[in-house]
Amino acid sequence: MWLAVVLTGLGSYAFRVVPMLLGERIQLSDKAEATLRHAGVGSLTTLLVLGVRQLTTDPTGPSPIAVAVALASSASVAMLGRRMPLVVLCGGAAYLLSLAMLRLLTA
Repeated sequence: MWLAVVLTGLGSYAFRVVPMLLGERIQLSDKAEATLRHAGVGSLTTLLVLGVRQLTTDPTGPSPIAVAVALASSASVAMLGRRMPLVVLCGGAAYLLSLAMLRLLTA
């Protein structure tokens, strides 16, 4: 197990250091740069889709209404062209607020 932890740590470190050391020497194609630029949004979209899929198959999971409000909030902020941290923060805040409101209404 420790070997896996150490290898993961070294891989993560290399993944962060190599671009800083070789950033000026390596020129990426326009297609590669465009792909890397959209990788974060693609990852987040994948996580959201998997979360919604699990929500529809797990009846004991979080409230579908709270998830829908969070997704709508995040999508609205993203469509305004805001940065990813703000999109995630707004989605999380909308989720927590709507969940709190639902609990108050059902209590």
